[in-house]
Amino acid sequence: MKLSINKAIKNNFKFFLLAYTLLYFCLINLKIFEDYWDEKIFWEHRAGNWTKKLTNQELLQLKMYKLNKEWVLHLVDEGYTILDMGDFNNMGFSAFYAMEKMVIFK
Repeated sequence: MKLSINKAIKNNFKFFLLAYTLLYFCLINLKIFEDYWDEKIFWEHRAGNWTKKLTNQELLQLKMYKLNKEWVLHLVDEGYTILDMGDFNNMGFSAFYAMEKMVIFK
């Protein structure tokens, strides 16, 4: 009888350690997730409209768009070989990528 009680205690203790470890990691992950959302909300509030998604018409007016076009034109003028990998992330339409394709493959 003594041997079976010790075995049961040993198995219960192993189960307790496993359950405690899993719960501990879950709590750590929840804490990290909670901190992430607090930071995200803080920076979204501070950024105002800096993080808003721009329309394609708004993108065409950006200095970054114009500089990207100049850079692509420079690559073409210098005779660089450009490999088009396509939209391998399936992110949908990109005004930048469409412009680059028009310039490179005209």
